[in-house]
Amino acid sequence: MTTQTSTQTAGRKTRRDFFLTLLKIGIIGFGGGTALIPVIEDAVTGKDGFVSKDAFDRDVVAAAITPGALPVEIAAGLGRTVAGPWGMVLAAILMAAPGALMTFVILAVLSGVNRVVLTLTDCLSIGITAFICTLLVAYVVKTAREGGDRCMTAAVIAAVFILTCGKNVYGILGLSGSPLVSLSTLSVFALAFFVIFTTKGRITQKNLPVVAAVGAVYLFSRGAVHTASALVMAALSVRGIAQDLGSARRSISVKAFGRRWAKEMALWASLVAVALILTAAVTGRAPVFVLRGLLSSLMSFGGGDAYLSVAEGLFVQSGTISAAHFYGNLIPVANLLPGSILCKVLSGVGYYVGLGAGHSLAAAGALWLAGLLVAVAGSGMTFGTVRLAYAALAELDTFVCLSKWIRPIVAGMLLNIGLTLIRQNLATGVTLGLPTGAAAAITAGILAVNLALLGKKRVQSGAMIVFSALASVAAAGSLALL
Repeated sequence: MTTQTSTQTAGRKTRRDFFLTLLKIGIIGFGGGTALIPVIEDAVTGKDGFVSKDAFDRDVVAAAITPGALPVEIAAGLGRTVAGPWGMVLAAILMAAPGALMTFVILAVLSGVNRVVLTLTDCLSIGITAFICTLLVAYVVKTAREGGDRCMTAAVIAAVFILTCGKNVYGILGLSGSPLVSLSTLSVFALAFFVIFTTKGRITQKNLPVVAAVGAVYLFSRGAVHTASALVMAALSVRGIAQDLGSARRSISVKAFGRRWAKEMALWASLVAVALILTAAVTGRAPVFVLRGLLSSLMSFGGGDAYLSVAEGLFVQSGTISAAHFYGNLIPVANLLPGSILCKVLSGVGYYVGLGAGHSLAAAGALWLAGLLVAVAGSGMTFGTVRLAYAALAELDTFVCLSKWIRPIVAGMLLNIGLTLIRQNLATGVTLGLPTGAAAAITAGILAVNLALLGKKRVQSGAMIVFSALASVAAAGSLALL
């Protein structure tokens, strides 16, 4: 379905419901990043959904291989499909705003002595995180069942999980040292793209030794050898795509791509322009904060944890924000709230820049908004470019093969994300001072009940969210008070 057709057929009520759905996901989005893929898919696809599963999968691929806030990028792609260019911008903002707004509110009250809000949020996050784990399990099971070749689908899911779970397994079990293999999301996609682009899904006696040898070196090497293997993978992947492009050059419209790209970039640039005006008005100086924020968004490969190191280098080391505010207030708050780490941290840095320049909540709010707009725009620019390129090349053999296997690849990564969320709940239990094993028991109990409820088709996800929240607040809150 084209964007134009979707825009014409989607009625006002449908669009309104779509935007409200994204806002709701932004509010409950504990875990952020890849963990929200099944949450978003469950809400926007299906028989009465807003987009097809194929369209959703294309947005997931484009978001996964670009820097920026992944849920915000997926929301932008969905908004483009459902409501056109302006819908793209609005959808991205609605996904990013709830977590950023909660960050603003909590930072504003941190100067007081009342820490009840933080404790309540910690208790709440345990239950919502367990609910998200439920959706992750459901996504994996559904993907395994719906795969055309169930054995191969299950093998891909298991392989991706094994390649990514090392650090989480060591962390949960309290093991020292480093696992033999523990790939990042970006590395998994790099390896998957190499195999798919090189073989186009057809393993032969000619390409198997090359793929196996280069892949093994990439997995188990370090330093210069690892870098060299990555370059070889990239070269072979480009060669495979070039072969496809040579046979399909006439079907690719460069002019149409250029027009759509320019229009989308102009919309994202308008958000940056607003941020520049707000920053200049509050600080009275050149809006260096906006430029650093945009650069940080473009450098944010590797997820939320990786972005923290980027933000530390650009904002703390430069003196934009003090280390005390960054590590003492902003990072703890950003980690316990729902939503994208990038959007929460960048808007939070803006809050402190505005507070320091204008010495008022209004000034802090203006720069908080500037940070949020820059985070959304930076994510949208890179994502939009890759998404349009992917759409132009979608009929090539390599991308047809990629669309076939993207869901099992994502499913394997989501199993590892589930372990990450469990580790997060264990850490939250320590923060709350819960007895040893209490956070794990609460998580397991809520997860078990939700999985049982999931089997009952009449039970809505909203009911499971309410149950998860109330159960965790009651259980964790009562134990925290002991």
